[in-house]
Amino acid sequence: MKYLKNLLASFLVGVGIGSIIEISISLAIGEITLGVPAFLNGQDSLLKARIIEIILYGGFGIVSFIGGNIIKKDNLLKASLLHFSILAIYFIIVGFYLKWLPNIQSAVISLVFFIIIYLIIWTVIYFSIKADIEKLNKKFK
Repeated sequence: MKYLKNLLASFLVGVGIGSIIEISISLAIGEITLGVPAFLNGQDSLLKARIIEIILYGGFGIVSFIGGNIIKKDNLLKASLLHFSILAIYFIIVGFYLKWLPNIQSAVISLVFFIIIYLIIWTVIYFSIKADIEKLNKKFK
């Protein structure tokens, strides 16, 4: 039950982050955008397109959660590289499906940004956990 609860929470985090990114893009371009027009126009309805987008956004949270659970027992470098690879593959697949990435060049550029964002998040989490461990070690001494 706890696993399902965490899975649902991860899904919702993915949807939330995807929605924040969409809103940020809308603010940057000065108009509301619910997706790439090439993707939206290829669907039967805007509602169907939106549901697909939201499910795939949630998939980022689920893939990250499952990837994190699968690789917890490995060393940090191996675990981080495997986790990154799983997310990057999902990102590329979703990017081409949702038409974020119209060609290989845009995929490479987006992957560079994905790497930068991943490294920033990884660094924040690493130092946060490291600080928690140091606090625990002080309590034990």
